[in-house]
Amino acid sequence: MRERTTRGRGSSASYVHEQQLLDAFVSKGSATNAKQTLSTARASVAYVPNLRYTMSLGYFETAGTTDALLYPSEPITGSATGSPNSAGGIGELNFNPWQNTRLGLQHVGYSKFNGRSSAYDVAGGRNASHNNTLFLYVWLAF
Repeated sequence: MRERTTRGRGSSASYVHEQQLLDAFVSKGSATNAKQTLSTARASVAYVPNLRYTMSLGYFETAGTTDALLYPSEPITGSATGSPNSAGGIGELNFNPWQNTRLGLQHVGYSKFNGRSSAYDVAGGRNASHNNTLFLYVWLAF
């Protein structure tokens, strides 16, 4: 596994590339390819006008070897294409009213999930955007 990370003022990026040997999975019938790859790229930028407020935007993408046994076609979480390929963006707003408290709102939006933008599962009724999430959280430090 190789990982590269860069950090600057309000920005970060990383790339991880894995090469996997899954001989045991192939012999058990859990994978069709003994040699697999999986790569993940992430990048984000943040705007920090002061210590009270922060805003950030990010992008993520995962790509890997297509394998119908390793990434089976199941309802909801499955992959109709046998692909782990996914991509999307993250936006977050933070408010720090006190030194030990953070209130945050985060949205994760998918443009691709398990190899497709639409009809990614075996049932064909789910789009990548159906996995979008909105988090509202309170973080306390003691």
